[in-house]
Amino acid sequence: MEQFDSQPKRFKYLREEVLELTQSKLAEQLGVKQQTIADIESGRKQKIDTEILYMLSTKYNIFTDWLLFGVGDVEKSADAACDTTKSNVVPIPFYSSKVAAGFGIEAPEYPEKDVIYFDKRWLQNVVGVRAENASIIQAEGDSMDSGEHRVNDIHNGDLLMVDNSQIDPINNCVYVVRLGGSSKLAVKKVSIEWDGRVKLVSNNKKYPEFVPPKGTEIIGKVVWNGSKENI
Repeated sequence: MEQFDSQPKRFKYLREEVLELTQSKLAEQLGVKQQTIADIESGRKQKIDTEILYMLSTKYNIFTDWLLFGVGDVEKSADAACDTTKSNVVPIPFYSSKVAAGFGIEAPEYPEKDVIYFDKRWLQNVVGVRAENASIIQAEGDSMDSGEHRVNDIHNGDLLMVDNSQIDPINNCVYVVRLGGSSKLAVKKVSIEWDGRVKLVSNNKKYPEFVPPKGTEIIGKVVWNGSKENI
């Protein structure tokens, strides 16, 4: 097969020659905007979102290593499709309990757990998280939505990847926290004052910043947001 030296060229070849779809039709089937497809093919969008890779892999049997790195064949072989033991795809726990982009949501003591599959090399090289330290949780509420379409906004329903190994607060980073030793979970930006005091801050200005109650525990740092708003 003809080899291409960039993801944009491989993606365009995949759409035109393998899937035989227009940009608008592929966008419709992937549940994204046509502009997203155009931006991938032009190189304006440098990172192909995980949801798109997952859909291409599961719906169209595309070998995502070829798309991402130019190795192997564009379509998965029958053996590869059945054998996941040698795959770079790894399961990340997806917990049914939600995390409040507000003032806290009660989390069940034993939340139900599913999994979402990600490419291990993408996790390590792009997101910077080891698979064994990662988990997925869903945001609920609007306290982390500035309403101004900022890159670090978190919208109601967004899927957040949390690095559970990063529990030491860093100024202006976003964390999932358990408030005051309770079972209430929230997602907030950490603000560290000059005197060392820590406050929890929302992107939405209608929610005031506050000092976390005694016993508040950091669950992990938010390292990726699967929001469609960011596509």
